[in-house]
Amino acid sequence: MTSGNILATRITRADVVTSLRALSLDQLAELYGAGDDDTMAAVLAETERRDQAEQARRARSARRAVSGETAEWYDAAFAQYLAAEAETRGYLLSRLGQAEGIEEPFILWRGPEAWAMAGRARSCARSGRRTRA
Repeated sequence: MTSGNILATRITRADVVTSLRALSLDQLAELYGAGDDDTMAAVLAETERRDQAEQARRARSARRAVSGETAEWYDAAFAQYLAAEAETRGYLLSRLGQAEGIEEPFILWRGPEAWAMAGRARSCARSGRRTRA
């Protein structure tokens, strides 16, 4: 019996379930190839668990990257907004902007989508129509 061969010793189902996480992919492949139906099912379940964990890790990493980029953009945009407020001495909005009911001048840095949402909210407020929360 060699110590390097995982199949050289008798492995019970409980041993397989508790030790699968510690095995390498090569060891899992060897176990799958020589195992019975229960062992093969346990190996497949472990590989699926690893795949799902990897997908979740990648998704978390992508969310962190996006939220970091968003935070950087927001900080830069807000710095521009503060500089514009200082330059215009607090009169960033024209009379037309004030007449449109723009209450928060920073919306100008958020782009057309934010303007459209603000416009719909103002329109609904004028007409008395309720919006979804």
